[in-house]
Amino acid sequence: DSIAVSAQGDRILLTNTNDTNAMWDIWAGTVDPPRLRRILSFPDRDIFAGILSGDGSIAAAQINTTHPTQRSDLVVFEPTSGSEPVVLETDEIRNFFPYDFHPLTGDLIYGLRDNMQETQALYQRPLDPEASPRLLLGGKAFNANASLSPDGRMIAFTSNASGIAEAFVSRYDAGALVGRVIPVSNGQADDLFWARDPEGDGLSIRYFTNGVEHARDVALQGSGLQLGPVRIT
Repeated sequence: DSIAVSAQGDRILLTNTNDTNAMWDIWAGTVDPPRLRRILSFPDRDIFAGILSGDGSIAAAQINTTHPTQRSDLVVFEPTSGSEPVVLETDEIRNFFPYDFHPLTGDLIYGLRDNMQETQALYQRPLDPEASPRLLLGGKAFNANASLSPDGRMIAFTSNASGIAEAFVSRYDAGALVGRVIPVSNGQADDLFWARDPEGDGLSIRYFTNGVEHARDVALQGSGLQLGPVRIT
């Protein structure tokens, strides 16, 4: 149902429906050799929306419980051991959606979704269960698909603040968006990710509009950002 691949491209994490109880399970494994095994499964709870850290050593996901009461848990776990998940946050009304791990600090970037208001705020928090989260972006919009650049100095995300979901980018430092938030897409953006220039050190943001992949080069320039033209890849 969903797939995550580590930045190094060697480990994989996926959500799959369990045929015996119709609950979502987490499977993990390697790309080469191609191996997968179920590592987390619950008879009465769904676990889904899994992501991997860059080196594949840590994973995050949401556990959703509906009986006897509704509850959403934001959890982290080791995808290589299948150890019991560590609960970072719990909410009885809203839902958690993990998006990325900071490449240097290991902090988790996630969304907290208010289904009643159809909004979602972005947060960052350390992996210590006793730590407190830091709000990155709130408001009345649905902010999603947060993705940090490989050096952790920029953050890209989608937001429907204009009425449609568009891609944006900002400088990122000390757990906060810094300076201007700059539009990346010329209109709708359904999802996004960072990509390195195979022939150099440059970075681009790739995003999808109605299934068509677009790219835009992004670079730090002084205290701001420099963006290249939009191109179809």
